[in-house]
Amino acid sequence: MLKELQGVAIVLGELDNPIKVSIGQFYGIEINDFAVTVARTALWIAEAQMMKETEDIIHMRLDFLPLKSYINIHEGNALRMDWETVVAKDKLSYIMGNPPFLGYSLQSKEQKEDILLMKRANHTEQQEK
Repeated sequence: MLKELQGVAIVLGELDNPIKVSIGQFYGIEINDFAVTVARTALWIAEAQMMKETEDIIHMRLDFLPLKSYINIHEGNALRMDWETVVAKDKLSYIMGNPPFLGYSLQSKEQKEDILLMKRANHTEQQEK
């Protein structure tokens, strides 16, 4: 992929470290404990694949085993926790979300309360400006 993005092959010595994005830079908050485990496992697989592909591109062995255990995926309700307990906001470049896509009538009582909590917080923030 790096070769595809660059459009040219990388000659050894051109780069100190060809890897500019690390799996350790990804953080997540997930409410479901099983999904947390799946996400952590997926990060391990992605890292192994990324390192192998990088080795093939730069024709150099990279020491990446054993795979590291990333604790950047946290179990919790993202609407009810302080995100800075997961990662400092000055370290963030992008935030992506995956809200529950249920109609109002299919939402649980807790999901409805979460929406009201966020609306109140947004309203209060707007009034303070």
